[in-house]
Amino acid sequence: MVSNALRNRLPAIQWIVLLAALALACLPAGAQSSQQGGSSQDDSQANQTNGNNQNPANNNPQDTNTPAPQDVPFSGLNSVAPPQTQIYQIGTASLLSPVGRYHWGPLSLGSSDVRAAVDVIRPTNPAEGPSETDILSLIETSINFDKQIGANNRFTFQYLPRIAVTDGQVAYDYLNQNVAINSYFLLSPRWTLGLSDQFVLTSNQGLTGGAFADASAVTSTTLQNEFLNTNDTYLTNVAAASFSYSSSPRTLLTLTPSLIYQHTSGFSNAEDQSIPSLNGDTFSSLNVSLAARFRYLLDARTSVGAYANTSFVQFTGLTPTSNYYTFGGSVSRQLTMTTGVALDVGITESVFQSRQQYWSPSGTITFFKVFPRGRIAAVYTRGLPASGYVSNNLTQRVDVIAHYLFSPRLMLDAGFGYEAQDSGPDIVSGKYATGELDYVLAPRWTVFGTYAYKIQDSNDIQVFAGTTNFASFGLRWTPNSGGFGISH
Repeated sequence: MVSNALRNRLPAIQWIVLLAALALACLPAGAQSSQQGGSSQDDSQANQTNGNNQNPANNNPQDTNTPAPQDVPFSGLNSVAPPQTQIYQIGTASLLSPVGRYHWGPLSLGSSDVRAAVDVIRPTNPAEGPSETDILSLIETSINFDKQIGANNRFTFQYLPRIAVTDGQVAYDYLNQNVAINSYFLLSPRWTLGLSDQFVLTSNQGLTGGAFADASAVTSTTLQNEFLNTNDTYLTNVAAASFSYSSSPRTLLTLTPSLIYQHTSGFSNAEDQSIPSLNGDTFSSLNVSLAARFRYLLDARTSVGAYANTSFVQFTGLTPTSNYYTFGGSVSRQLTMTTGVALDVGITESVFQSRQQYWSPSGTITFFKVFPRGRIAAVYTRGLPASGYVSNNLTQRVDVIAHYLFSPRLMLDAGFGYEAQDSGPDIVSGKYATGELDYVLAPRWTVFGTYAYKIQDSNDIQVFAGTTNFASFGLRWTPNSGGFGISH
């Protein structure tokens, strides 16, 4: 559980960071450095309707009339570059874009937004409390440190805080902390080492209207963020070291040991004595994993490979120790200049307390399609327990993400998804739909409106059961946008 002292410190820290970011935005930029990277990170809704800012034209901060770059799809399908060298904007599937106008050496300011929001929460179980309607203000920014070390090494630090205020008071149910640290080292022409750590802390009974999934046809990657809310505080930290060996320009082998910690706390089941309480209403898990992946590039449009993963998970309370063994094959294919698919097809063995064994199909299916005015992506996954709450049950999930450009100034993002546990006594499932409409007022300034709807079914004490409706309207400042149109 997050202590009261920590809770009292978090708002003050966030206010200092946010006020400093706004002050920095008013200052002139320092000298540009061609080696630095940055982020045009917006709110987690991630309006990347046409990919990310990787066009060299966007490196010129004075070029405010240049149209935003168009997608050059599936470049990720056509290479076997070490994955460690691809560092993504926090919470999105797009790469960190070059530093824009507002940076001070390796330190840069990403997108910032302020919005007014209404959140309507209706629990299914009366024991979880009455229905409530929250009217609040949300402020979010991103601060990035991106340092090229020599010619072959890179270190990045990204911080994405959010603070919420209602009736002049901090709304703890809407506080978020998101930190990502990434670095890579080119040890030799064949060996690459990557180190990463991502920390997330959410008090997520309230829905904050972000994108729960993202996809980029430019990098051929997808991201599925947590969308099932716990009843109070959820914390996770993922630390990993990744080694890649390239025996030829077509072949890549990657080994990744990782350590994953999850923790939920703060809820109370005092009104429902039929649900057991564990360790003072806290649940946690520690996952030690080793993943191996082999990839071979057949031609400019096709790659094939194989993968294996072993995970050992220790839980608190009554949940048994669980081991997972996964192996399978993969294929990525650019079908046309605007269409691509990627498949991971395998099988997972789940072993509970070294006795009970279950076999289940697992894997990922991804589809991309780029149109002249937008793009659509769909991703289906089935495999190890999802993040967002502590569980030892396998999970399946599907997300569809669509982006459409009505005009150089007006754009729409939309998405929907579904997630459910594969089995177990504590059945958990949920589905969501989101939408955001953006209108570009001027270079770097966008007015936006969002709506999100979510319904969750759960008999697990950790996970909220009920419906939420979230609507907001606000103003976003994106320092790295080069002009009108898609610039995220």
